Amino acid sequence: SNVGTGEQEIKKLIANHIIEHELRFIKPFESVAQMVMSLHEIEANKAEVIWSVKSQMKFPVNIMKPVVENLLRKNLNTGLQNLKQVLERS
Repeated sequence: SNVGTGEQEIKKLIANHIIEHELRFIKPFESVAQMVMSLHEIEANKAEVIWSVKSQMKFPVNIMKPVVENLLRKNLNTGLQNLKQVLERS
């Protein structure tokens, strides 16, 4: 699904542990969000991925924050499911 126009920059990467990146939205509105994906080993060959998003939006754009977060959640979950399938085939 299309959540708008923008760019993403990896700010910090610790192999097998954490990815911090910045999302910069341009359209439909300008906004910056900090996003973290962390991996936690559950057992050998099994990990849990946790992601979080931090952003500030001014009124009236902040009314759209739950919608944007829901769209991001769907896209990230799809990406994580695709990654899981690729890794399980390896």
